[in-house]
Amino acid sequence: MPKEIPLMTTTIKKAFITFAVIFLSIIAYGQKGKRVFLQWKLQPKEVLSYKTTMEEIDTANFKDFSIDYKGFFGVLDKLVDDSTLSKEIEAKKFLTQLNKYLNSTLVTYLTEDKKGIIDISVNYKQTDTASAKDTIKNSDDFNKMVEMMMKNVQLRGAINDSGSIQSFYVKNDQRNLIALFFQLPGKPVRIGDNWSLDVHFISMDQNFKCDTSYHKNLATLVGLKKANGETIAVLKYDIVEYVSGDYMSPFEGSNKKTKMKMTCSVLAEFSVDRGRWVSYDGIMSLVANGVMTSHTTKKLSLLQN
Repeated sequence: MPKEIPLMTTTIKKAFITFAVIFLSIIAYGQKGKRVFLQWKLQPKEVLSYKTTMEEIDTANFKDFSIDYKGFFGVLDKLVDDSTLSKEIEAKKFLTQLNKYLNSTLVTYLTEDKKGIIDISVNYKQTDTASAKDTIKNSDDFNKMVEMMMKNVQLRGAINDSGSIQSFYVKNDQRNLIALFFQLPGKPVRIGDNWSLDVHFISMDQNFKCDTSYHKNLATLVGLKKANGETIAVLKYDIVEYVSGDYMSPFEGSNKKTKMKMTCSVLAEFSVDRGRWVSYDGIMSLVANGVMTSHTTKKLSLLQN
């Protein structure tokens, strides 16, 4: 006959399993329900620097942004250049901003000259990383050191330490970059919470008559984890902007079917304790057809120096 299992032993095992399940559930629930406030944290006279990458990765299918002037704008072909009409198209300006950085070594510097305001500048790299660190470490004159780094600035702006855009006055294409790389939710968030980034990639003028459009702008806290004794927030960005319709020539009275789709996906990790990115990697793509044509896919990344 099979040996009888004592009732007390069976009861204890069931109680232990039940307790373990409840305990693990409480831990999981507590982690999921925990709210964190993401905030930039720079020490006085600290210079936080990131190697910044914005490079084309789909070179086989790459087609730079162009506008069909000859086939659509006719008489204007001899009167204006590409830069004149393209001022109406925000995506063109944003891509131009990105494209001028291709094949360049960029460094983004963050400093806090005024309490609560984080100044941002994107520069072409002037010195190697070791020399830059030595300069920062051994500098007795913080203002002179910052002034040195401001040479050849390609983008300049500011955010509040809570991550909201402080430099409301910068051009939209530059504000898009600042928001995409450095904006934070600005409020306590827990796993699963969503917020939007202050980015607007596509902007058409009055000559575009839209028949279909949609957009998605979701930044999400997807996880919290511990690494090297600090709390790391894992963020995911999912941004889509799409329009299609007729672009109407104001000079010839003709229409041309035009559509444009811009997407951006980012996975990034932010140190809640130290107040800075630990990692940041994204992919941005644009496909446009019609009066405007483009096919481009770019890698975006920040790597702390």
